[in-house]
Amino acid sequence: MLSTTAALLAASLLCFIMFLVVYALRGYQIRGVSELLLANALGTMAFLSYAAVKQAPELFAFEGANALYASAGGAAYVGFRRLFKREVSLLLVASGVLLLVASVAWFHYVAFSFTGRTIAISIYQAGVAAGIAWTAWRCRSQMLATRYPAYLTAGIALAVCAGHALRGTGQLLSANAPISLLAPTGWNILALTPGALALPALTLAGLVVAHRAVVEGMEQAANRDFLTDALSRRAVFGAAERELARALRTRAPLALVLIDLDNMKRINDSFGHAVGDDVLVRVVRTARAALRNMDYIGRLGGDEFVVLMPDTDLPAAMTAAERLKRQLDDTEAGAAGAAAASFSMGVATLQAGDTLAALMQRADAALYAAKAEGRDRIVARHAAATSQDVVPDVC
Repeated sequence: MLSTTAALLAASLLCFIMFLVVYALRGYQIRGVSELLLANALGTMAFLSYAAVKQAPELFAFEGANALYASAGGAAYVGFRRLFKREVSLLLVASGVLLLVASVAWFHYVAFSFTGRTIAISIYQAGVAAGIAWTAWRCRSQMLATRYPAYLTAGIALAVCAGHALRGTGQLLSANAPISLLAPTGWNILALTPGALALPALTLAGLVVAHRAVVEGMEQAANRDFLTDALSRRAVFGAAERELARALRTRAPLALVLIDLDNMKRINDSFGHAVGDDVLVRVVRTARAALRNMDYIGRLGGDEFVVLMPDTDLPAAMTAAERLKRQLDDTEAGAAGAAAASFSMGVATLQAGDTLAALMQRADAALYAAKAEGRDRIVARHAAATSQDVVPDVC
């Protein structure tokens, strides 16, 4: 039969292995990873201390080992709170650790009781696991692509909580409960299992959450323009293809607006690229305030932007474009003199049998017409390029 010492050493090895695995994520700068790393380092030392309880001084074997184990649980709790982007009171966590260590010392020096120590530790660790499960469950809706990491974390944490609760209850009620940590009985080995597997299992769930954060970060970098936070060219074209397919399927209207800054080169040359960058950021910030939540704003490159408006016909698109241009003009009116930008816009709406390329081509033709007519204006083109199809609107 596996001895309790061997079980504790195996638990220490598992924590050390998880420490090495978590260490690989440090470079991604994900909140919570450092705390999981600390938790496994403390767990490794705690289980080694438990295994050496007969050889170590009493203070280290009892209070020291349990302080390490409690700190490992506290660090894991802080790590999960931060992984799920929630605030955490470090004072509250530290108070919990100190309260547990005080309880262990009480049942060691004042009212010697292995059962009392076991119940105190089980209550603390079950509370930590319950807190992690509650955090994961409450935060499941914030998982963008899949809620699996939250469900996995909650499930493992609840299992750990139940294991600690059963250990404490069994220690209190069983006539065959062990009288020391290293008692070589099957019950003791079984009772140690929840504590031995808890931290590695929770860390595994933490790795899944952290991996999801890495993936979402990469998706954010690929789908967002790094300067303005508008959709990237790839992302906005992907959204346009989806909205186009939906519009053709449901016969819903769809409008597309191209925006070009008329004097961006002059601003960059005269005032520097930092000022030009500020203009681009203002464009996106103003557009988001002027547009609906369902609309898309993307940067095609340089000083050209695209707005995609689902369920919008030509009159509504022109109204929205006029409102957007008016707010952009108002924003730029506050800029320093010649550093203010002006805007030309080309508007096009979806026609039966259109492709995205055809819709873009009409919007581009409308934008070209706006430039040719003197810039700083809106032109709409809602059908094939003919002289009758250009509907100018000067703001």
